[in-house]
Formats: sequence, structure tokens, C-alpha cells
Amino acid sequence: MSDYVLLALISFAFGCVGGWIDAHSTVSSECDKLGAFYVGSKIYE
Repeated sequence: MSDYVLLALISFAFGCVGGWIDAHSTVSSECDKLGAFYVGSKIYE
């Protein structure tokens, strides 16, 4: 049973890190394309 818990925790950690990397690369590429980062009505340049 503890092997499954450990596997679940490791999978969760890899998923979090993978999601963090993907989100940051997406924001970075959008900023390169648009020249700024938009959140709602705010513009971050």
C-alpha cells in the first residue's frame, strides 16, 4: 500500500513541476509575440 502512496506523491510532484514549466513557457512565448502581458484590463510591459 505504501508503494502506491509514494508513487502517487511522486507523480503529483512531477505533474506540478511539469505544469509550472509549461505555464511559464506559455506566458514567455505570448509576451514575445505580443510585446506585453495582459491580465484582464491590466497591461504588464
